[in-house]
Amino acid sequence: MRHLFLLFILISSITSTIFAQQNFCSEVKSNRGRYCPESGPESIQEVLMNKYDVKFYHLNLNLERTSTDISGWVRSISIAISPLDTFAFELYNAMILDSVFSGTQKLLTAHVGNFCYAKFPTTKALGALLDIKVYYHGTPPKPGTAAIGDGITNATDASSGLQVTYTLSQPYSAEEWWPCKQSLQDKIDSSYVYITTDSANKVGSNGKLKNTVVIGNKKRYEWQQTNPIECYLISVAVTKYYDYSFYAYPVNTPPILIQNYIYDNPTTIAAMKPQFNNTKSIMELYCKLFGPYAFANEKYGHSMAPLGGGMEHQTMTTLGVINYEIIAHELGHQWFGDAVTCATWNDIWVNEGFATYTAYLAYQYLDTARAPQYMVNSHNSAMSAPDGSVWCNDTSNVGRIFSSRLTYQKGSSIIHMIRFELNNDTLFFNILKEYIRKFKGGTATALNFKKVVEDLSGKDFTRFFNQWYFGEGYPTFNLFWNQLGSRLSIINAQSTSMPSSVSLFNTPVEYKIKTTKGDTTIKVYFTKNVQGTAITIKDSVIAVQVDPSNWLLCKSSSVKDPNQLPIGINTDSPLIPDIFIYPNPSKDEITITTGTFNAPLSYRIYDALGKAVKSGVLLNANTLLDTHTLATGFYVIRVGDHNQMASKFVKQ
Repeated sequence: MRHLFLLFILISSITSTIFAQQNFCSEVKSNRGRYCPESGPESIQEVLMNKYDVKFYHLNLNLERTSTDISGWVRSISIAISPLDTFAFELYNAMILDSVFSGTQKLLTAHVGNFCYAKFPTTKALGALLDIKVYYHGTPPKPGTAAIGDGITNATDASSGLQVTYTLSQPYSAEEWWPCKQSLQDKIDSSYVYITTDSANKVGSNGKLKNTVVIGNKKRYEWQQTNPIECYLISVAVTKYYDYSFYAYPVNTPPILIQNYIYDNPTTIAAMKPQFNNTKSIMELYCKLFGPYAFANEKYGHSMAPLGGGMEHQTMTTLGVINYEIIAHELGHQWFGDAVTCATWNDIWVNEGFATYTAYLAYQYLDTARAPQYMVNSHNSAMSAPDGSVWCNDTSNVGRIFSSRLTYQKGSSIIHMIRFELNNDTLFFNILKEYIRKFKGGTATALNFKKVVEDLSGKDFTRFFNQWYFGEGYPTFNLFWNQLGSRLSIINAQSTSMPSSVSLFNTPVEYKIKTTKGDTTIKVYFTKNVQGTAITIKDSVIAVQVDPSNWLLCKSSSVKDPNQLPIGINTDSPLIPDIFIYPNPSKDEITITTGTFNAPLSYRIYDALGKAVKSGVLLNANTLLDTHTLATGFYVIRVGDHNQMASKFVKQ
C-alpha cells in the first residue's frame, strides 16, 4: 500500500505542475501532442531533463518488417549536471512503460501524457552517473507529426511488394517509438542499436554492423556508432534487403565503405545499382570541398523504404525517392546536419539550406550542364510567394520548419549569394571547411556560421543576414538603358516584394552588356532603390542583362529607350534620347547636350516623387548646370516648352 500511495503522490505532484504550465508551447500540445524544447519558458519536463547530460544510448529491441509492434529495452548512461531526485524522459502515451531500473534497482514510475518519470530513492548529486534501463512495449501511434509521416511506419513498397518497417524521428517524433530525451543541445556521445528480427530480414541502422547473432529462427543485428549523434538521427529500417557495398576513395583519406541496403528484388537491384554508384564520386567531391567525412571509421550508406523523400540518418540515409539530386542532398547532410547540427529548429537553415546547396555543387562539379537549371528552379521556387524569412520563427509548425520554399530553396540561394559576395571560391570553401572543423560533433546557429564568414573574410555580413536571412522577400530590378555615341547610360530601379520587411537589398549586381562585337560583364553595388551607371563603350550595344549568371535571388527586366517616366512623374510624354547628360551619375554639376534642338530652351527637373525641384533656361546646345543643391537621388529633366525632351540622371 505504501508504494501505491507514493505513486499517487508522485503522479499528483507531476500532473499538477504540468497543468499549471499548460500554456507552454500550447500550439504544439494541441496540434502535435508534444513538447517543444526550443521556445517558451521551461516546462517541468524540460527542467527535469535538463538536469542530466546523456552520454550513451543502447536500444535493444524486437521489430519485424510486417508491423510496427515493438518491445525491448533502452539503456541510457547520463551524468547529473545538477542534483535530481526524478529521472524524466519522453515516451508517447500510447506505449506501455513496463519498468525502469537504475542499475539493478527498480524505480517507482509514472507515465503522464508523453512523459515518464522515475523516482530515485535518494537525490543524485551533481556529477553522479545515471545508468537507466527502460523496459517497454506497444504499437506506436500514427499521428503524422514527423517531417515525413510518423516516428515509425510500416508500409508496402509498390514495385517490389515488400513490407518495410522504418523510423523517421525528425523533429520531435523519436518518443513515438523509443524512450529518450529529445534535445538538440544534448548530443549523444555514442549509441548502439540492436534489433532482433526474423532471419529473412536485414536491419539497417547507424554506425558499423559489429555482429549478427543467430537466435533460433531470428537474428540480432548489432549496429554500433561511436560518434556524437542527435536523438532524431538514430534510426532503423527492416525488410528483406540486398547488401550492395563498395568503397569511395577520397584524396589523402582511407577508403570509405558505401553500404546500400536495396530491396531484395532482382528488378529493384538492377535499377538501383547505377543510382547508388553515384555516391562514390559525390563522396570524393564533398571530402575535397568540405573536409574529411566525419564518420569515415564507420560507413556511409542507404536503406530503401517506401517514404516520399529521404532522411539523412547518420551514416545510413533512409531513401524512398532515389535519384542523383536526392543522393547528393542527403550525403551533404552528413556534413551539414549530422556532423554539425542546428542548435535550434529556428536555425534549420544550417541543415537544409546547406544540404540543398551541396546538391548544386555536385551538379556544378560533376554534371555541369544541369547546374544552371538547378539554380533557376531553386530561385523560382523561393520566389513563388513574396513573403517569408529563412529564419524559422514558428518551431511548433513542422510544415514551416521544413518549408521547401523558405528553408530549402531560399536557404540554398542565400549560400549562393554569400559565395557571390565573397567573390573568391578558395575563401568560400575554406569558410565551409572551418565551419565544419570548428563545430563538428556539436551544434551551431546561423549566427555561428556568420561569424566564421566574417572572421575569415574580414567583412561585416550583418546587413546581408538582416536582409536575406532574417528579412523577408526578394528584389526586382527594372533596368533602363540607352547608348548615345560611346556612352552607355544605365538606370536600375529596385523594388522589393516585402517592403515592410526589407525596403532595399544592398547587394552587388552584375550587368552583361551585349554588343555587336561581343559581350562584357560589369559589377555594380546596389546601395539605393534607384541607381545609375554610365560607362564608355565603343561598340553598339544590343542588350543589357541583369544578373546573367543567376547569382541573385531576384526578378528583373531590361528595356532600351523606355516610353514612360519613373513612378511619380505626371506626364504622358515619352522619354526620347534627344538630350544627353554627363557625367551620370553626377555630383555637383551636369552638362546637358540638346542634340538637334536649338537653344534657348526651358527646362524643369523633377525628383523621384514627381516634384519640380529646379527650373531655368538652357542658353546653348551644351549647357553646364549647377546641381550641388539637389539632394542625393534620382531625377528626370524635361526640356522644351511642351516638355518634348526628357532624360534621367542620378545625383550622388
